[in-house]
Amino acid sequence: MAEYGSMLAVSLLASILFLGGWNGPVPISSWLGLTFAHGPVWGYLGNVLGCINIIGKGVLGVTVMMWVRWTLPRLRIDQVITTCLKYCVPIAAVCFLGATWWQFMWPDGLVFKTPLAVFDLRENWPAAPAAKPLAANPAASVAANLEQGEAI
Repeated sequence: MAEYGSMLAVSLLASILFLGGWNGPVPISSWLGLTFAHGPVWGYLGNVLGCINIIGKGVLGVTVMMWVRWTLPRLRIDQVITTCLKYCVPIAAVCFLGATWWQFMWPDGLVFKTPLAVFDLRENWPAAPAAKPLAANPAASVAANLEQGEAI
């Protein structure tokens, strides 16, 4: 029983992290007005609908796990280790080397390099006019600008 309980716990965690958790693929409960804004009974009904949703996702995950375990043959641990050392480690090494080569060949991540002018962010910008310091009293500042004939 503990094994099935842990399978359910993993399935519930996966549904929370990857499948939207309490919510469905579309927010049906809020579309139907099953929120606490419409009253406590409707809010609790929306919560029950969310609980049914997450339990359903968990049960579906357990069903898929049981289906895979019953369908595929059992492998001994030496077979698993041999498979990992023969296939998984070399594939991971090739992927790592390919990603490293890709990063050093094209630092911007693109095959077609963009012109360097795109990357000149602030070096070649025209100088902006200096900002005037703000006065402690904005009304006095506006009045002073009007006396000098400057636009606001």
